[in-house]
Amino acid sequence: MVVDSDALRWGIYDDLVKRQDKQGHLTRNELLTHHVDDTRLPLLDVSRGIRNVGRWASTLSVLTSERGRYPDREISPGVWRYPYETTPDGKPAPSNTKLRSALVHGTPVLYFYSPVKNVYLLVGMVHVVDDDPSDLEFTIELTGLGVEPKSVVEEDLRRWVRREVDQRLHQPRFRELVLPAYDNCCTVCDLPIKQLLEAAHIIQDRDAKRGQAVASNGLSLCRNHHRAFDTQILGIDADLQIHVSGTVDSADERAAVKESLTQFHGRRLLHIPRGGNAPDPDRLKTRFDAFLAAL
Repeated sequence: MVVDSDALRWGIYDDLVKRQDKQGHLTRNELLTHHVDDTRLPLLDVSRGIRNVGRWASTLSVLTSERGRYPDREISPGVWRYPYETTPDGKPAPSNTKLRSALVHGTPVLYFYSPVKNVYLLVGMVHVVDDDPSDLEFTIELTGLGVEPKSVVEEDLRRWVRREVDQRLHQPRFRELVLPAYDNCCTVCDLPIKQLLEAAHIIQDRDAKRGQAVASNGLSLCRNHHRAFDTQILGIDADLQIHVSGTVDSADERAAVKESLTQFHGRRLLHIPRGGNAPDPDRLKTRFDAFLAAL
């Protein structure tokens, strides 16, 4: 039997971070077949969301998904309200007891997010910081965020934690929503190598009203065309037509660099998603107006 400890949990976390950084995400199989030494230790309970291990006093992990039974609510960067597991008649299930134990003992808990089926992202290690029986919700907080900034070091720690939230949750989540909608190809040049693709915001995420991480606010672009889009060298109008700034022709650039951009001027985007995943024309118009203003 695997003996629980904070050191073991952080060791699992470190291992998963390395895998996710290398692969871009984690798979259901590798999380369910995880081993500690020679002992199998599944890290997920995909049916419940709360993973409790045999005789362990506290929950090992919690899981949320885009359309799962137990969706979380982010109430501030790195802080979420996580719902109780309930029985069919709406009463708290026994599995919540060990998550409550994690609150009492200050035990770190792995937190996973699944943006699409069979794709999992390690958000980070969280602590349970509150229990609200009236609303049937726990509050979980990314480890380190609870530190009140009393020094430059502590403020730096809080900034680092917020960056972790963005890099390990928001950016990968957006990427996994956008890229499959475009058949994992660059919508400008048709590059089909997912490792070289990025999810570009049409309206930047700093715009709280229109910059949401939804597929309709995204474009699948290779790194070169993403950079060109963000620097107003490449524009896309509401009719999905590509425009390249004339500054590229006048600039002292290598011919290959020019060709990688100017050959697409006047063409339409490729692999356009349908329905709710299609790029929002209103957002495109706003972004294209900014492109024209920069000419």
